[in-house]
Amino acid sequence: MISGYSQNDYCDEALKLFSQMLRGGMKPDECSFVCVLSACGGLAARDKGKQIYAVIIRTEFASYVSIGNALVTLHAKCGSIEDARHMFNKMPKQDSVTCNAMIAGYAQHGCGMEALRLFEEMGFSMGYISSHETSIDSRTRNTTSSNQFDMNHTPSPKPLVQTPSIWTY
Repeated sequence: MISGYSQNDYCDEALKLFSQMLRGGMKPDECSFVCVLSACGGLAARDKGKQIYAVIIRTEFASYVSIGNALVTLHAKCGSIEDARHMFNKMPKQDSVTCNAMIAGYAQHGCGMEALRLFEEMGFSMGYISSHETSIDSRTRNTTSSNQFDMNHTPSPKPLVQTPSIWTY
């Protein structure tokens, strides 16, 4: 139920149900925590998210990657990219979802260069980009007038120019 509420933007209801669950003596599982943190992000309820995190750290779920991912996303959605990065750095293990959450947070806050650096850094460390391939940073230096990447053009030493259309889906 919490998941359904959260995914369908009934975030207040998700939080109420989570509170009822705790008052009723039920123990939340990993999914419950991830979904209620997502609901907090949907409401930009960072303080409520911190309260839920205080509950999480007393459980075995505190070190779960999915919980960390939800916390990174929560902080980014609530406007604290610094706290999102702190949580990201604190995670003992990260996966592609972790990287995407942090990159999306950077992009949402207009930190395009940080997003590109993290994409490249994580791409190399996770094996998604080999050292023989051209980096995303050098490829983005050569955008055409329509702001599309020109993958066949030799990179020039010009600085990266960020345009809003790069982040448009």
